[in-house]
Amino acid sequence: MLNEVRESYQDLGAAIVSLTGTKLRRADRFSQLAVLGATSCCQSRELLRPSAAIVLSTSAGTLSTAVNMMTKIGVERQPPKPFQFINSFGNSACYFLARILGTHGASIVVSQEQCSFESGLLHAGQLLNQKPDGQVLVGGVDEALLPLDDHLRRHNRVNQTCDACYEGSHWLLLSGQVTPASFAKINILGSFVPEGANISDEISDFVGGSLSDALRLYNSESMGIGESNDRESILSAPRAQVVPHGVYSGHNIERACQLVRSGEHCNVVIVTCVLATKRLYITSVASV
Repeated sequence: MLNEVRESYQDLGAAIVSLTGTKLRRADRFSQLAVLGATSCCQSRELLRPSAAIVLSTSAGTLSTAVNMMTKIGVERQPPKPFQFINSFGNSACYFLARILGTHGASIVVSQEQCSFESGLLHAGQLLNQKPDGQVLVGGVDEALLPLDDHLRRHNRVNQTCDACYEGSHWLLLSGQVTPASFAKINILGSFVPEGANISDEISDFVGGSLSDALRLYNSESMGIGESNDRESILSAPRAQVVPHGVYSGHNIERACQLVRSGEHCNVVIVTCVLATKRLYITSVASV
C-alpha cells in the first residue's frame, strides 16, 4: 500500500473496518497504516500461524504522535494525553497487529533510516535461522505529515518543495522452509562498499552469474529509485517528491514478489546504496 499525501489524509479507519470488521480504538495513524498493510498481506488467515513473529521496520516511527506530544509538552506546556504517550512507544503498532491477527510470537521494531526495510529482512532472516520451521511477518511502515513543507524539513529537505509525499505500509509473510504456498525465495546481502568497487560485479557475485535475464531495480539515495537502461527496468516511477525512507524499498520488494509470482520475471534484483555511509544492500527475489 503506497499513498500520496497532498492536502488531506485518507480515512484509514473506514478501510480497516471494511477489511477486518474491527474498529481500532485509540490507535494513531502509524498503527492504522501497519494494520491495513499487514491484514491485506494476510487475508488468507489460514497461512498465518499463531506462533508467527512480527518484524516492523520504520524510518521515523510514529511521527504524528511524536509531533503532537512534543507540541503538547513544549508549546502548550501541558502533559500529553495518556494514549498519546502509549502510542509513542515503538512497539504499540505491534500490539495492534498481534491483537488483530491473533499471533503470540516475538515482535520487534527496527529502524535504519532509508534502509529500514532491508534491516527488517535481515532480522527476519536471523529469526528464521534460529527456527527454520517458523514464520515471520515483516513489514515497513512510514507516514507523511501535513503540512508537507514541515515534513520535508524534518527529513532535511529544506530547499525542496512538492505537491505530495508518499507514505505506505508493505508486508511479506516469510517462512524458513518451502511450503505449497511459497512462490518466491528472497536473499539479502548487507555490506559496505569498498573503495573503487564495481557494484555490478558485487551483484553478480551475490546472485551467482549473469544478470542478463534479471530485472534490476536501483534505489537511489535521493529519490528512492534510479535510472534505467535497456536491460534495467524500474518497477514504478514516483509521481511526486519521495522522501527517502524504508517504505519505498518495501514497496519495491513487495512489487518484485508480485512480478515473480505472476511469472512476468523469474528473478528481480534490488540494489540499495547509501552513499553517505557507503552501505550497500542487494536483495534478490527469485521464483521457487
